[in-house]
Amino acid sequence: MKNKSLTKNNKPPQKYFRLNLWHIAIIIFAGIAVYINTFNNPLIWDDEVMIVNNGLIRSPLNIPLILQSDVFGNKLTQGNQFYRPFQMITYLLDYKLSALNPQVYHLFNLIFHLINVLLMYVLICKFIRANQSTITSSDVWKKRLSTPDFSSDKIAFI
Repeated sequence: MKNKSLTKNNKPPQKYFRLNLWHIAIIIFAGIAVYINTFNNPLIWDDEVMIVNNGLIRSPLNIPLILQSDVFGNKLTQGNQFYRPFQMITYLLDYKLSALNPQVYHLFNLIFHLINVLLMYVLICKFIRANQSTITSSDVWKKRLSTPDFSSDKIAFI
């Protein structure tokens, strides 16, 4: 009976995309380098309504109300398309740490973005390792860059 884990040369298959600390460091460095200039941006546009004038983010006791409200602090209605409780809870945490300091809001946005990018990296590594695929990193990034959600406003705007 043949060992399926061996290739034609009786060698184990090459491990693709092992988690690599250099990759992780480059991802973190690139994220910080790209978005560091947003830290001095003030609270603007809809931040006035969603953060500055939103009483729901002032106290953790409001979490049940946050779960029943849109991002502007209004009661949910049938056609409301701005239900984002996780976003509002992060605003609550930001407010508890710094009141209305925009640098903290931008820092937490960057941290959450980097966590998501690192989770994506880990998932890609696990997927490729599991499938022993010949997919390359350029294939992955071509696919990622072709999605319309790849924009700086996710970090630059609070």
